[in-house]
Amino acid sequence: MPLDGEVLSGHSRLDTSALTGESVPLSTRMGDTLMAGTINLTASLKLRVTKPFNESSIAKVLELVENASARKAPTENFITSLARWYTPVVVAAAAGVAVLPPLFMAEGDFRTWIYRALVVLVVSCPCALVVSICRSHRYRRRLRRTYPDWGCN
Repeated sequence: MPLDGEVLSGHSRLDTSALTGESVPLSTRMGDTLMAGTINLTASLKLRVTKPFNESSIAKVLELVENASARKAPTENFITSLARWYTPVVVAAAAGVAVLPPLFMAEGDFRTWIYRALVVLVVSCPCALVVSICRSHRYRRRLRRTYPDWGCN
């Protein structure tokens, strides 16, 4: 359905899964109200538009999706800004580890230093960093509960 409306004539089955998540098709008949964004499955319907596009259900869904990216949590904004410089620095460091030692060291073997550069990439992975920070905070809280006099503040 292109816009929200009321069925004037006909009956059909509609796929509303895009809007409601309901997998069972919805039966409609004369007098029923339909939402924009539903898919007509079986027969043609004659509709009377009840709301303009900017007030329709599909416009509200689009607005929610657009605003979701604009209203990020402060932590998410921090991680995004950190990734802008962290990722290129780590990749450059790994490239340096892979290329520079074999060029300047007599016993430098490219195979060994490429392996070490891959280790640098794995160890410096932001996902591993975030997971390890969360795990360390959890472990620290557990230590504080178990050993209140321990020097972990």
